[in-house]
Amino acid sequence: MYLSAWDDEHFAVMLETLMDMSLGREQDTKDMQVKGDALAEERNDGEYYVYLLSGAFLEDKPYILPEDADIPQEIRYIIDRAIRASAVIDEVF
Repeated sequence: MYLSAWDDEHFAVMLETLMDMSLGREQDTKDMQVKGDALAEERNDGEYYVYLLSGAFLEDKPYILPEDADIPQEIRYIIDRAIRASAVIDEVF
């Protein structure tokens, strides 16, 4: 949810999947994963890493941002905060 709030494109993918799930058209987040993978392939900037992180979250896998990733500080901040939020959520639940 945190990642989907940072821009319209991510929010639209999440909202569409949740809507489909509520209508019974989707049973899981697999479609969201497929869309995210396709969007990641189209990117060659910092957002590529955000899509990778999103995919890791959907697959319930850890994500470590490569140290040599050439991305703007604001995207690095978003990724860092999302990883921290995930750790807190995992600890609480």
